[in-house]
Amino acid sequence: MRRLLVPALIAALLLLGWWLLRPQPADPAPTTEPTTAPTPTTTPTPSADPAPPTTAPEPTTPASADTELEDAQEDLELGESEGEPVAPGESVVARDERQAAELATYERAAAAFLEAFARPNGDVTPEQWWARVEPLLTEQGQQDYAGVDPQAVPYTQVLASLGIVPTDAPAHLLTIARVQTDAGVYLVEMMTGPEGVRVARATPEPAPVGAL
Repeated sequence: MRRLLVPALIAALLLLGWWLLRPQPADPAPTTEPTTAPTPTTTPTPSADPAPPTTAPEPTTPASADTELEDAQEDLELGESEGEPVAPGESVVARDERQAAELATYERAAAAFLEAFARPNGDVTPEQWWARVEPLLTEQGQQDYAGVDPQAVPYTQVLASLGIVPTDAPAHLLTIARVQTDAGVYLVEMMTGPEGVRVARATPEPAPVGAL
């Protein structure tokens, strides 16, 4: 029995040695999937500097008519923008009945002022004379004529209204009337305000150029 086991054991050892010493197959190369290179993301190249946004200009709001009227009246009272006769000696011709009525109102106001302003007789005191004149004047006119000696006024009578003189100022801001007195023609400058027509000043009409 021992004789049988010894050869069998040797054969088993040889078989085991052969198994261990046999060449091993090479490991298969790992399969690699092809990789795709990532597509670079391109940033759009900015063009030239963009034009700055244009801002629409703010609309200019014209001053209201009332504000312009107040400013113009203030300038006239301060003597900064007086209208000048554009045709001395001539009269405005009314376009229609409405304008004719307006011109007549100015003519009456001018004549009324000169009648009140005329040199009084000796029975009228300076205070009484001024009491008639002052309400017919503008505020600036009251300051200008305060303290005038009524006996120094050249004329004593108003003879006729000679019409309204064309000027380069709007009629509601300045109107000039020509009035005949016994001492010559006077130019009466008037303004229209909340209280109605008021006289700014009255002066003798200048002699025509070239007159002796």
